[in-house]
Amino acid sequence: AEGEVREARLALVEASRWTIRNTLLCLGIDAPEEM
Repeated sequence: AEGEVREARLALVEASRWTIRNTLLCLGIDAPEEM
């Protein structure tokens, strides 16, 4: 159960990064590789 929660959180973080990056690209802003 705990491992599943961790996997879900990692997937959520990846999806968030992807979404933010694409949004910045659409706005013409270069996304930093690392925060």
